[in-house]
Amino acid sequence: MVYAAQAHGLKVMFGCYSNTALGNTALAHLSPLADFLDLDSHLNLKDDPFRGAIFRRGALIPNDSPGLGVTRHDV
Repeated sequence: MVYAAQAHGLKVMFGCYSNTALGNTALAHLSPLADFLDLDSHLNLKDDPFRGAIFRRGALIPNDSPGLGVTRHDV
């Protein structure tokens, strides 16, 4: 969908609405394909069951762990 949008001259945004760190970390890996990002909703969740990408200086940075770099923890 990203390439189809770009082929038609459209800008691409990855956004979230109450995503956990799982969804936002996955999108962080694809972030070079987007023109705009809004991937901070997991920071507002009281009981996010996942830990993943690290929020540093206004950016969501994927970590060096295997796969997506997401782990589940008890809430």
